[in-house]
Amino acid sequence: MKNNDSGFTLIEVMIALLVFMVGVMGVLGMQAIAIKDTANASSLKNAVFVGETFAEKTRLKTFDNINSVANQPEGIYTIKSTVTPSSDSKYKTVDVDVKWAKNGINHVYEFSFIVVNPNDI
Repeated sequence: MKNNDSGFTLIEVMIALLVFMVGVMGVLGMQAIAIKDTANASSLKNAVFVGETFAEKTRLKTFDNINSVANQPEGIYTIKSTVTPSSDSKYKTVDVDVKWAKNGINHVYEFSFIVVNPNDI
């Protein structure tokens, strides 16, 4: 009698399925992280836009009307600016903080710019 064992045993199939499932779980985990990071990048992009819009509006003001702003709401974002005049009043440094909270985590985008007194140019 000839023994012709071809094919896979049940244990081999179960081990192959286990290895496959571990790989699938890894891919699903990476997908969840990618979705979260994309949402965070979108929030940061919007914060940059809000901050740069605020900076452009500030630059359009006359030099003497550029003052600090405390907690100005802008949708889900809050803008705070601190204006520091130079000792010789030739320019002002504007520090801007754009803050927001997402999923219980506080975020902040900070930047600075300088406004020159047009009378000193």
